Amino acid sequence: MGTSDVRLDPKLNTHLWKRGIQGVQHKMRLRISRKRNDEEDAKDAMFAFVEPVIVPSNKGLQTVVVEEEEA
Repeated sequence: MGTSDVRLDPKLNTHLWKRGIQGVQHKMRLRISRKRNDEEDAKDAMFAFVEPVIVPSNKGLQTVVVEEEEA
């Protein structure tokens, strides 16, 4: 994504550990989006935000690039 600042959604941690330490998932579907950093003292103008995508099965899924327009 070209950013050195990566932030994780709190839902990602919850989704990862929902089955406990014995049942951690090996594959997860993630959405990584680049967002503008609005903090005053920020070193970088953008940061990457990682969040889980809930899907019934990971079988047969391919990488999809989604272009979102900001309003």
